[in-house]
Amino acid sequence: MYFTIMDDDRAFGETLKNKLESEYHAVVDVYHGMIDLDQIKHVPDILFLDVIFENGTGVDYAKKFKEKFDSQIVFVSSKSSLIFKT
Repeated sequence: MYFTIMDDDRAFGETLKNKLESEYHAVVDVYHGMIDLDQIKHVPDILFLDVIFENGTGVDYAKKFKEKFDSQIVFVSSKSSLIFKT
């Protein structure tokens, strides 16, 4: 199983990575920001995507991502009000 995490909070990304690796024995790629779709190492089964980045929103990125990949997307944020809006 492959997971990808895109979050600008490095500590959160690494914590989630460690939990996913230990719980699911999965391959987990962590990116500390939104990257070009062609730079994704493994097509993930699940993408954990932050809602807000300095250079755009996770919601806009998710639309482009879904055009290319058939992965599930889980939105994450440290701001609970943003999660309910997504």
